[in-house]
Amino acid sequence: MESYSQLYTKKIVDSIIHALEQKHSSILFVKHYNTLNVPIDAIQEAVNRSKSTIELLYHQFSASKMQEAYEPFLGWIKQIYFKYYYHMPVAEFLEQADVYFLARSALESYILTGKCKRTEDMIVIETDYERKRFADSLANLFAYVSKEHTLFMVLNRLHLAENSTLNFLTEFIGRRERNISLLANYNEAYVVSAYTQARWISLVRKIEDLNYMLEWNVQDVQTDVNIVESFDPIMADFQNYLLIINNMIQTVAIQQAVYYLRILYNKITTEKVTISAKNRARFYILYAQASLYDRNISYAQMMCGKLKDVNSRHPNMKYTFQYHYLLAQCQSYEGQGSLARINDDKCFALAEKMNSDKYRFLAQLLRYICALDNWNNTYRWDREFEGEEMDAFIETAMSYQAYNHLSHILFFGCGNGKEHYTNDSLPLEDTKYFKKAMELAVKLNNERLIIDAWRKSVFMAQGYGCFGFVDYYYKRCLEIIERQNNPVEEANIYNGLGFNRIVSEQFTLANDYFNKALTIFHSKKKYYFVAETLYNMATNAILADNYEVAYQHLNYCTKLLRAIKKNRMTVCNMSKIYGMLAYCSYKMGIDYNAHFYLNIMERILHHVIRPDGKPDYFLWDDDMFFYYFNCGLLEKSDNIYAAQECFDKAYFHMKRSEGLQFFVYTMFALEQAELYERQNEAEKAQEILEACMEFCASKGYKHKEEIVFAKLHRQNLIMKHVPLPLTNVNKFQLEELVQLAEMEMMLADKTKGIDFLVSWQELLNKENYSADEVIENSIMMIQNNYNLDNILYVEIADRKPVLRYVCGDRTINEEQLQEITSYLTRHKKEFVVSRYDREFYELTPFISALGVNQIVSFGCVPLCMDEELTGYIIAAIELHDNMTNHIVFLDRNDITIFKFALRQLTDTVYRLKARDAISQMNKKLQQSAVTDLLTGLLNRQGFAKQVDDYEALVKKGKNEDICATVLYMDLDNFKICNDTFGHAVGDVILKAFSRLFERVAGDRGYVVRYGGDEFLMILPDHTLEEGIEAAKAIYREIAAHDNFIKEIEAAVKGAVAVSDDHRVSCSIGIASMHSYNRESMDVALKHADAKLYAVKKSEKSNYSAWTEDN
Repeated sequence: MESYSQLYTKKIVDSIIHALEQKHSSILFVKHYNTLNVPIDAIQEAVNRSKSTIELLYHQFSASKMQEAYEPFLGWIKQIYFKYYYHMPVAEFLEQADVYFLARSALESYILTGKCKRTEDMIVIETDYERKRFADSLANLFAYVSKEHTLFMVLNRLHLAENSTLNFLTEFIGRRERNISLLANYNEAYVVSAYTQARWISLVRKIEDLNYMLEWNVQDVQTDVNIVESFDPIMADFQNYLLIINNMIQTVAIQQAVYYLRILYNKITTEKVTISAKNRARFYILYAQASLYDRNISYAQMMCGKLKDVNSRHPNMKYTFQYHYLLAQCQSYEGQGSLARINDDKCFALAEKMNSDKYRFLAQLLRYICALDNWNNTYRWDREFEGEEMDAFIETAMSYQAYNHLSHILFFGCGNGKEHYTNDSLPLEDTKYFKKAMELAVKLNNERLIIDAWRKSVFMAQGYGCFGFVDYYYKRCLEIIERQNNPVEEANIYNGLGFNRIVSEQFTLANDYFNKALTIFHSKKKYYFVAETLYNMATNAILADNYEVAYQHLNYCTKLLRAIKKNRMTVCNMSKIYGMLAYCSYKMGIDYNAHFYLNIMERILHHVIRPDGKPDYFLWDDDMFFYYFNCGLLEKSDNIYAAQECFDKAYFHMKRSEGLQFFVYTMFALEQAELYERQNEAEKAQEILEACMEFCASKGYKHKEEIVFAKLHRQNLIMKHVPLPLTNVNKFQLEELVQLAEMEMMLADKTKGIDFLVSWQELLNKENYSADEVIENSIMMIQNNYNLDNILYVEIADRKPVLRYVCGDRTINEEQLQEITSYLTRHKKEFVVSRYDREFYELTPFISALGVNQIVSFGCVPLCMDEELTGYIIAAIELHDNMTNHIVFLDRNDITIFKFALRQLTDTVYRLKARDAISQMNKKLQQSAVTDLLTGLLNRQGFAKQVDDYEALVKKGKNEDICATVLYMDLDNFKICNDTFGHAVGDVILKAFSRLFERVAGDRGYVVRYGGDEFLMILPDHTLEEGIEAAKAIYREIAAHDNFIKEIEAAVKGAVAVSDDHRVSCSIGIASMHSYNRESMDVALKHADAKLYAVKKSEKSNYSAWTEDN
């Protein structure tokens, strides 16, 4: 008898098929509560009964296996291609379906080989855009297929789907293609994984909005689908996992890749499983790539470090190149240009060593990537690539089809000179490099890049004070944005148009544009863009002499930026906003406030005002102008000469920043003229006013020109009040928005803290770690979760500080360590500060050790027991890229989490130390049974246990099956030595050879005393060639020790004479095996023994390797 759920499913399926027969599509998501399952049999039967030809695409999700990217949709496309479109080249199939150009190579290689391989790597800042374009492309493929074929998609147990699938479905169901029907069911009672939760909620909301949901409430006793599943990796499948994760990265399923990589990493580290060096290196490369695309730079750098460790033991030039290439990308993204260039130089050297044109090109490409900060800050004008070198690179890049990278380089690294933005210059789009870049961007259909290129042109024109081109560039942006129906981008254009109205002194019209932008940003809860709009409105208000309105806007701007933890904006640094607040306060007669904001500016600008070396003013001139200008204004009433000194410095920075002059030249000239008059310098006052008038006339600033003219001719000018009201969004709504932003950030912080502490607890509960390993892994976890540059972990032993662990490149000497310890002995209180805080500069022991101009934020947690300091941890974030990129400071929430976590760490370390002491005693007892007493090496029993234990783990799926090489060694002339000098000397020789063999094996393998004077060296995960290199190293060591003559003389306490043909040495037979297990080992030992016997019979003191040929 059929159950209720079976009858219900059949009814739904029949209705969907009937609709498809009538050329009507249906999309249904059935929500149930552990009570509904949709097996394929019933659906297949209904499809078979249909009069129409319907392509059934059925999939049941499982959480117990690693899911593919966009499962099952990528696989379905491959299946459909080979069923219906095999006669058409894959490239043509993808082009006809309107697949995004940059996604085609990954899809083509997947369809043909199952492995995704992009022609050109992704650009980090385009990850989100490419993810959307890939989902759109996948939807386009199904739409293309549905023109000729009717598709019925069935997704069973959708609640188990991974992030990329949910992302695709969210995009796909909004399109509703005519010839495609979709039926899915999901268990509402199931708690989805944390990393998919946001995407799952978004999908469910969209299903509800589109009215695609049906609810199944019937309790069906015959149905039980409440199955709890989780993915537990099987190491025998490790290579396949790497393939699947590679496909995720290549198809922009980055979060899914990171999710699975983390599971595999925890498996590898906590259970200490063994995998081949090649697969381990590939794993770390994939993890570094995924972390880089996920913007988790510190984690990417950590994985680069892991890759370096593997590669140091198993050298591979291509992996070495990858290490430097990835590390340079991380460093350039973080603004560490000098370090990035060092790694790029190493890439060039490796490319030459490999004599590879491809790697030479990649090294050259990396040079441009590093020069442009890995595209992290494209609105800069201090780079200019041109000439023969650029032309040659274009040709090479085109040959490697690196179209996207090339267009980025040409857009953002060329055409940055002022000459491209003057009225008599060649139009920007007609210049050589811009034209080539636009041609490529259009070919790629990369609309994000095209918009960014025009925006950069706006930024450059404004920066050079060439505002005449700005509206035209915005118009070019609008042409694309209007096609996209993207209100946020539209609002950004309103912001830009408003800013250009400020320049043309149309203050009311500018305010109207800003209000339009503010309305959109407010409705979309785009906190940062609301803050940027308020900044623009404040600029407009200052130029309209409406300082109260400007102050109000700037106040909300800073509140929002603090709420979302932004310490700078794209258009300016935070200190400039404080400078504008100080100026408004001064103009409003509130000098106390002006001094308050000026003090904040001074703290932020410390690295520029008081640099360690030559000051770097790039992107700081606006801030420095306002700093010195406000200093001069506040000094005027007390010390006119000190004020003049400040004004001179302000003028220097104003002249350097051409884009600032439209904003401040007039206000500066008026104040400077007044100060000159107070110094009885009437002629200088007239000169500055005339120069300002000439500037205003040349730029068409009529309003400013009138003001300066009136001042110059001592006329009274009646200033018109320009009302600049907030229209659709009022100040109460802005206050609510600030509170909402604070609550969201607080919730995000709490969620982050909970996630961190859950992972932290799991780490501390791992029983197979030593105390030192727990400390190292714990500190690394803190560093990677909170993007810290430096962590110092100090323990107090015998009342002296001992630096137990250092993470980062910050060094600290004993004197500095002692000063910090003395401070914390007196003040046993945790703290966190940033350079915005007055206390930052008062913590002298810390900032002298860390470097006042090298860090922007740091915190400290002292560890105490019975009121006595037992240790402490210091965490610091460095000042990168002259602080012109966004940096997230540490805050009180972070330090509270650290304090709680470190208390747990301390307890765990004490517990593990006690456990390790007991374990060490037990280990010594156990080792006596498997260890040779004389040499300390494994004996036969220990060797057998080693191989059998590994084989057992492979069978359980906890280790990867790897190759191995064995060296079978027999000492030459040992009997002669024993008979001549006695057994005591023989024992000395056995020990000496044991240590020699151990040195050669190192951490690559282990040594066994197989019996008498026979030894084995086992090298797991090493090839026959590497075994031969080990044999050569053994003979080099024997020669270096003069065949242990000195050891013999020391043992007999006298000189000895041993002929060359009687000196101790060894003969070696070498063999390798494909699998490291007992059966393969027995075969390899037999082969190695045969080769050893052959050497002993012929010449001795030599090696011979067994191969299939000999």
